Order: sequence, then structure tokens, then C-alpha cells
Amino acid sequence: MRASLLRSVALVLLVASPVLGTSPAWIQTRDDFLKDPAMRAVLMGHCQRGRAANQAGLSLFNDAWVKSITKLRFEAGVDTRDGATTKTFLAGLSAAVSLACPGVW
Repeated sequence: MRASLLRSVALVLLVASPVLGTSPAWIQTRDDFLKDPAMRAVLMGHCQRGRAANQAGLSLFNDAWVKSITKLRFEAGVDTRDGATTKTFLAGLSAAVSLACPGVW
């Protein structure tokens, strides 16, 4: 039984090993916003927009804005109709905003 358990654990580790060393794509997006000077400027613009939205009682990531950015990214050819890369982009942007301007929601 012990050998069987060890083999099972070894198999799981072998299958998972390529994934263990990689970061999710949203982390790369977050880091780009935080570390790249040009992207940092864009991030600060989102923080400013978020403060204005918050004063109006809206979230930075309110439904209208998310729909708009999703449509723009699709029309620009940056994403497909299912919005997979936009979801990654929004997750990374959200994480960067929470670190760069924690008062914005």
C-alpha cells in the first residue's frame, strides 16, 4: 500500500511539474503594470478613473466599463469573442490597482 501511495504521489508530481514553475498570466500582467514605466502611467490613469467612479458610487470595474473594454479589445483584435485574454488583463489590472491605489474599489 505504501509503495502504491508513493507511486501515485510521484505520478501527480510528474504530471504537475511543468505547471509548478510557471506563474498565471494575470500575474505577468500585474507585474507589467507595476514595473514598466509606460504601463505604470496607464495604471495611474486607471487609478484616477477609479477614484472618479468611486465618488459617483461606482466600482472602477463597473459593468458598463467592463463591457466597453471587452468590446474594444475584441474590435482591436487583441481578444476573441469569448474574452479569455480580457479576463486575464482585467485580473492583472485589478491586482495592480489594489497594490498601487488601495483606496480605489
